[in-house]
Amino acid sequence: MSGGGPQQAAERQLVQALRGDLNLICNEAKKRFPAVRESAERGSMKLKTLSESPGFSMKALADTDDVVHPLLFAAETKNPRIVQISLTSLQKLMQYKAIPQKSVESIVATLKVLMESQIEELKILQTILLLVTSMNIVRGRSLSKVLELCFKLYSSRDSSVHSTAGVAIRQIVTALFERVSAVSAKGDLVSEEGEGEEDEVGGPKKEKDLSREAGDAYLLFQDLCFLTNGDPPAWLPNTLELELSLGLELLETVLREYPQIFMKEKVFNLLLTERICPLIIKLFSPSSKYRHSPPANSMSPNDKPTFALSVRLLRILSVLIREFYTSLITQCEIFLSMLVRFLDSDKPLWQRTLAMEVLHSFTNHPLLLRSFCEYYDMQEHSSRIFSDIINAVGGFIQSYLTSVPAASVQLPFGITSSGGGAINSSTGHVTSLPTLSGRHVHMFTIRGTVIQVEALPPNSHHKQAFLEMLDKSEVPVISEGYTLVVAMTALIDAVKSVSLVVTDEVKAKKHVAQFLHRSPSPGGDVKEMMLKSSWSGVLASLALLLDSCNDEYTARLILQCSHKFIQLCGLMSMTVPRDAFLTALCKSCLPPRFTLSLITSHRTTRSSSSAAAMAQEASEKKGGLEGDPVIIRGGGEGAAGGSRKKLAFSQPGEGAVSGGSVGGGGEGGGGKATTPVSGQKGMQSALVTVKNLQCTGQLLKIISDHGNLLDTAWLLVLTAVQHIKEVFGLSQIQSQTLLENSSLSLVNVEKKSEVSAVVDKLNSLFKNTKKLSGASLDHLISALCQLSLDEVSSSPNREPSLFAMTSLLETGVANLERIDLIWPPITSHLSRYEL
Repeated sequence: MSGGGPQQAAERQLVQALRGDLNLICNEAKKRFPAVRESAERGSMKLKTLSESPGFSMKALADTDDVVHPLLFAAETKNPRIVQISLTSLQKLMQYKAIPQKSVESIVATLKVLMESQIEELKILQTILLLVTSMNIVRGRSLSKVLELCFKLYSSRDSSVHSTAGVAIRQIVTALFERVSAVSAKGDLVSEEGEGEEDEVGGPKKEKDLSREAGDAYLLFQDLCFLTNGDPPAWLPNTLELELSLGLELLETVLREYPQIFMKEKVFNLLLTERICPLIIKLFSPSSKYRHSPPANSMSPNDKPTFALSVRLLRILSVLIREFYTSLITQCEIFLSMLVRFLDSDKPLWQRTLAMEVLHSFTNHPLLLRSFCEYYDMQEHSSRIFSDIINAVGGFIQSYLTSVPAASVQLPFGITSSGGGAINSSTGHVTSLPTLSGRHVHMFTIRGTVIQVEALPPNSHHKQAFLEMLDKSEVPVISEGYTLVVAMTALIDAVKSVSLVVTDEVKAKKHVAQFLHRSPSPGGDVKEMMLKSSWSGVLASLALLLDSCNDEYTARLILQCSHKFIQLCGLMSMTVPRDAFLTALCKSCLPPRFTLSLITSHRTTRSSSSAAAMAQEASEKKGGLEGDPVIIRGGGEGAAGGSRKKLAFSQPGEGAVSGGSVGGGGEGGGGKATTPVSGQKGMQSALVTVKNLQCTGQLLKIISDHGNLLDTAWLLVLTAVQHIKEVFGLSQIQSQTLLENSSLSLVNVEKKSEVSAVVDKLNSLFKNTKKLSGASLDHLISALCQLSLDEVSSSPNREPSLFAMTSLLETGVANLERIDLIWPPITSHLSRYEL
């Protein structure tokens, strides 16, 4: 053996270690096993001869069994010390790939003898794992026998042997499919005998035409399906049994890690339709007899399937839908319909939570949602899967927010009592925003009950909490608050995904599967269909969430989601859903019950949608206001009365308007009911929350960013702006006057800046109309003229508001460069008044 180089040095060390092990075997077997001693001595001499020959390498050891044979012979003595030395030496040879192919069967047979004698079981598993993963020499029947040993050791009562065998099985299965994946990438999945025997889609016709590696993987996966289903295997030994949970985990691992094998090769793809899908449907069937019983006291007798089984089934179902929907169109329709039904109110909470986590994983994928709409919603005789998903998620949110009974403050899953904010004992308002683990906390106030739940991490770091509980056999404690946040996040992510589809930031997927059973619908626009299928469920849910949330972070997420949907509807010229979302947003800008005139007087809203009505009804059911309120009192005459209002601010609790007033609700505090602000004389009070400020800011941002998309909705938006300015008392006041008001010192600096920002935007609203297109400017002027006429006709006995007229003036001044466009409609409107 020539010297020099790290490889030669490692080989020298291996030879020395092996000779040392053989000498130890000689010493241990000197008296009791003379034949073993002689065999070890011959092996040591052979090893010395080989190592001293010119050009020695590990390949020389892999070509002869003269070294392996003495080690196996020694292991067959079943002497614990000798067995340990022998297996250690075999592992060293395996690490250096120095095991001859012809010795594999002998090694497996010896390991089986030791396993049956329960000798060095952990060492046996280590040896098996090295034998299979370090070299590609264990194939066919030898591989099936190796797996048989692992499965039998997995049934051991020794916990360490049981867990080690489970790890070994998983690693062997993964290594086998890793080799198939490498071969498939090179296009060598067909054996030489099977060349030319391909079907019309390019794949091998039968499993016997596969290469050796692919054939073993195919037979193993098929037998895993058989064993998991309770049927006898076709390739593995007939006496073998497999624990249901392990079988499902192995199937899920292969499908999740190597989907390209099943998509590219038809023989593997057929396993999905013929084995996997029937297995999943059977195990989800209520009449199925499961082979593992639920732990005591974990659930009711009729609570099937069990939590542990459902976790594994839903993980497989999730992979099937996400990776193989193009080749499993009909089956995925069944699975998705099943998932939607899991959210029904009669299902246990743990099952609804698991289903919600699976659906949330789908809403993060725009192409997947687009495909659902194309393959199902747009088909003539198919389920409306995309619509059903949105409505099911929204239905859970709505049922939860409208049915939770009043109770004490709850700190749900993942929340500790030390993480909560200060809670007002009389109103239930959370006065500060706590954070846990550096993340935000969502807060909801529902009939006096404050629910706090830690926000989910970003999608790139998020793992479904309960779908990851593979080690749990009993149902964990789950708070409905956690499921509510998952549902809310899923809905928001769905809107983001729809936005990516509508704005063409993602394109239709080029289907790599060659086995499609249904084509996308050629008729109709998938973008419009996605919006049409989802808007009513999204609107009703967001409206309830916004009314119930009690922290600025959650409100901001909901408002941004509404903003995005309004933009999408505007881009697609879908006026009904756009106006419905705008109606809900305008309503949220104003104190409760102050919006009644806004909702009922706007003619468009009366015919726009039932969803807007649902949003209004949900808001009116709220007894009070969430968030830190800022009380705004307007003194003197109305906005149109010619006298400047005096604007004052005070902290919550100082004269909050009681139920039945313009600005208040049942939780707002004390005070007498007051007359409406709009157009009335005398003292007015309106309780404006931080949430109202947030909504107003979002509305103004929509006007600024997407004014060209509003067209006929300008009348609704301007009506809301008029009411907002009257509530703030800003008909003539400017932001500088507001900032100089002495009473503003009662408001903290952060809220002062928020109010100031909103006021500045309100006062510059019509000055910025010069950015509008000609058509949008025409719609704006027409809306202002209509608003002016409505104000005059509805106020015969009082002085009307001058909001519309002053806004027309500001708009005209800002657009003097387009005088030819604005002059005709303005003069036509002014000519209707008698001077």
